[in-house]
Amino acid sequence: AGCAAQSSYVYPREIQERYTILTGDTNQPYQSLGYVQLLKKGFDLMGFISVVDADLEAMFGDELVRVLRESGADGIINVQFRERQWTPGERIGLLFTIVGIFWLPTQVELTGELIRYTQAPAPMAPQPGMAPGQ
Repeated sequence: AGCAAQSSYVYPREIQERYTILTGDTNQPYQSLGYVQLLKKGFDLMGFISVVDADLEAMFGDELVRVLRESGADGIINVQFRERQWTPGERIGLLFTIVGIFWLPTQVELTGELIRYTQAPAPMAPQPGMAPGQ
C-alpha cells in the first residue's frame, strides 16, 4: 500500500482570464519567449515553523504571475514543478531522533516555456464542475 499527496492551486479569475498556464502544449499559434526556471528555497524550524517559506502556492500565485507580467508573456506552457516538503511522519521522527534545534530544508522549483500568442487565443472552455461565467 502506498500514500500519495496532491497539491492544487486555483488562480483568481482575473489571472485565469489573462494568462494561459498549461502543463502541456497549446494548439494556438505562438512565439516562444524562452524558457524559465524559478527556484525558491526555504526552511522550517524544528520541522513545523516556516522561517523562510517555499511552497507551490507562493510560487504559482506570486512568482510565476510576476514573471509573466514582467516578460509580457501571454502564458507559460509545458510547466513542470517539484516541491520538497517534509511529511508529518518525517517531522515527528526527526523530533525524537535529534536533540536541540534543527532546520529542515524545503524547496520548490518550476520550469516552463514563456509564450506570446501570434493571434488571439480561442476562449478557454470551462473546467469540469465549473459553470460558465464562474
